[in-house]
Amino acid sequence: MSRPLLQYHISNPNGPEEFRDADWERKIKNAQGYACDAQVQPVGFIDASAIPSGIKRYNVWRRPGAGGRGPRTERIFKHLLMRMNGAEPQEVLLLTLLRFLTQGPRLLILVKLYGWRQDATLL
Repeated sequence: MSRPLLQYHISNPNGPEEFRDADWERKIKNAQGYACDAQVQPVGFIDASAIPSGIKRYNVWRRPGAGGRGPRTERIFKHLLMRMNGAEPQEVLLLTLLRFLTQGPRLLILVKLYGWRQDATLL
């Protein structure tokens, strides 16, 4: 979500004018990103109340104690490790991989996202 058009919610009053003009063809209305903490390190889960309105956050791991299916990233990671006969899938392994991708080759970048009135930094 590093494209400038996708960083702003359509209702943000501080958004550039040209983005509001292009709104009619936008399919993704909310700015979106993956969970990270205040030190801008990837985390497995953050609560929706910690993110400003108008920004959609994606968690990479299921909240401890929660039932149901885990997020898609968690399921893909578990499937990949099981198919490779690797280590037992754990949240810490996925977070280590995400930290590597943000620091090493910079395949994941931190982006400032703008909701209705406030902003947040997510992956």
